[in-house]
Amino acid sequence: MEPQDWSEFDGIWAEYSLELWNTQDEIPACAFENDENLKSVEKIGRRAFRYCFSLESAYFQGVRAIGEAAFYDCQSLENACFENTENISSQAFMGCRHLEAIVFPKARYIGVMAFGACPSLKSVHIPRIGNKRMLAYSGLAGGEQLESVEKGGA
Repeated sequence: MEPQDWSEFDGIWAEYSLELWNTQDEIPACAFENDENLKSVEKIGRRAFRYCFSLESAYFQGVRAIGEAAFYDCQSLENACFENTENISSQAFMGCRHLEAIVFPKARYIGVMAFGACPSLKSVHIPRIGNKRMLAYSGLAGGEQLESVEKGGA
């Protein structure tokens, strides 16, 4: 789906899920107003929120996957909570300099440098990730600034 072409959703009366792919600066105002058929956002596509310098928090309950560099260099982002996300792609949050806390209770995969260059990250909740190599490549392992880390066993 191309983000500029929202007409695909006009007049759809069946339930559907939305995948955000290559979004522009914003989801247009009123894009889904009064839409009783949209049930969930399943995936945030690559670079969807990249360089959103003013974005301070991200909370998505139903998203199952986060695309490559989806929140890359969101310099004001302080916390991220994704309750049902299982896959976090490479560089998803790379460069989020003010990111302090992340909550991913169902994550099973974290891509390379997903949390690279996040010097403020202090609190990590990813209980299902136990693979030390995956943690190391994600940019989380060895972070001296980390105060609270809840992750899976080895």
